[in-house]
Amino acid sequence: MAEQEQAVDERRPPWGRIIVVGLVALALILFVVQNTASTEISWLFFSGKGPLWIIIVVVAVLGAVLSEVIGWMVRRNRRKGKD
Repeated sequence: MAEQEQAVDERRPPWGRIIVVGLVALALILFVVQNTASTEISWLFFSGKGPLWIIIVVVAVLGAVLSEVIGWMVRRNRRKGKD
């Protein structure tokens, strides 16, 4: 019975996750629209001046990619532990 319930859950779209991602994307868009000024950028050996919205978008994308990579590594290690 539990296997049947799990199979049904896997076929349903993850509405909770979709809603959360949509809200985060909306918040990011609003934040970017409100922060269009140019600013001084200094990171490691790089220094320059640029629009703040580009930095916000780049950091958000890098954060999402890093989150996915770490999640993938955790899932891979869990699967290796079960084998």
